[in-house]
Amino acid sequence: MIFNADEKYVTVHGRTLFIDNVRYINYSLSGTAFKFRGKSLKAKLTSDYKPNPDCGDIFLPFCAVLVNGEMTKRFEVSAPEGVYDLYESDSDDEVEIELVKMSEAAFGKVGIVEFISDSDIPPVPVEKKKLKLEFVGDSLTCGYGIEGKNGVDVFNTRQENPYKAYAAQTARKLNADFDLISWSGIGILSSWVDDKAVEPLTNWLSPVLYPCTDAGYSNDLHQEPFEQWDFSRFVPDAIIINLGTNDESWTKGIPEREEEFSRKYADYLKLIRSKNPEAVIVCAYGAMLDTIFHTVEKAVELFKAETGDDKVFTLHFTVQNEERDGIGADFHPSQNTHDRMASELAAKLAELGVC
Repeated sequence: MIFNADEKYVTVHGRTLFIDNVRYINYSLSGTAFKFRGKSLKAKLTSDYKPNPDCGDIFLPFCAVLVNGEMTKRFEVSAPEGVYDLYESDSDDEVEIELVKMSEAAFGKVGIVEFISDSDIPPVPVEKKKLKLEFVGDSLTCGYGIEGKNGVDVFNTRQENPYKAYAAQTARKLNADFDLISWSGIGILSSWVDDKAVEPLTNWLSPVLYPCTDAGYSNDLHQEPFEQWDFSRFVPDAIIINLGTNDESWTKGIPEREEEFSRKYADYLKLIRSKNPEAVIVCAYGAMLDTIFHTVEKAVELFKAETGDDKVFTLHFTVQNEERDGIGADFHPSQNTHDRMASELAAKLAELGVC
């Protein structure tokens, strides 16, 4: 049978746009999950990928397939439309299939046009888990450079693996469903800028993304206004914010800039709280650098003083150590560092009674 990614057939993970019966799975680890009985399953996928003449194919979009919770395939989706093998078996067993986006929203859009199976039995959505976590972040949450080596590899999407990164690891440790609203290079006051910058980069910030379903694709489609996310669709028990690394490229220890960052961060907390009145919020920072952590603490104190909210906390990730942990591509955390971050975050959430 042929079926699309309608929610009568599949469980949707992450924030996705459903346009003309195509499910666009652009954020890291967004996708679909369902129970399937049959011997063969394929997917027709669409992609907007176009090679960059300046840097070749380093930004190819990638997807992955999980069968009964184990990743069995990871593949590029570079054709405007193509059919991809997801599952083959000699026996007609019921299995749980997940199709997820591995590369992040910044690098190529992917849409699920339809699934094609050898079975006449309709698929069934998987049950949702009791615990729900939401992660708001940047390249660290996307798993940027996790499979590369600093000084050897330059970032490419073949080495980006959000499944191995701290956020998804933490969710698996705690048996939680999760959403990632993450984008490399993004900040709250400023996205990443080089040393010569004379002003912050403010055209694309995390507070712009958060209220929207998929601001990146809405922007590509020239939607005005961008489709707004229905916050009743996913009500997290805890929201983990891991932002500031890119802002630090602008603040550079300058007091006035750090003060503005704290103010912007506190305002962002107000936005997030307005959409999630009951969630525990953990403002995490560290891993790559931690010189701006005191401004994150100040932002939380400011937010609490202005709102009386007592469900917002900070978490200082242990900073990466090259000799101990290795470092991934472009100075990003290695697998060892992500493993440690997941342990530290899981312990913090347990301490707060989230799980």
